[in-house]
Amino acid sequence: MHILWLKTELLHPVDKGGRIRTYQMLRALARSHRVTYLTLDDGTAAPNALELAKEYAQEVIRVPFTAPARGTPAFYADLGLNLFSSLPYAIAKYRSARFKEEVRRLATTADVLVCVSLHNAAQAQ
Repeated sequence: MHILWLKTELLHPVDKGGRIRTYQMLRALARSHRVTYLTLDDGTAAPNALELAKEYAQEVIRVPFTAPARGTPAFYADLGLNLFSSLPYAIAKYRSARFKEEVRRLATTADVLVCVSLHNAAQAQ
């Protein structure tokens, strides 16, 4: 089976509950299935995160992404624009046209699409 897994970050370092859970699930799935890991990449992952991703995915696709830093004018502008959105800002801030395009492109060949959080589910619509 071909699994398309959506996440807002690369997993390494595997140092938080959500990353640990995702890492363990993906490692188990990758033993028997083809996993494509599609992620937003803000450049804060461990330097070897892409290399280490080979443990749990046969293919990793990174979409460059930077959310406005909290407290900056860009953050408040983004927050203000979100008043017109039906999504909470905590979810809407991860929206990316390029990520959405990649989801649509990759979903045509995947058997299963996995969104482990609402952040990713918003991208898949």
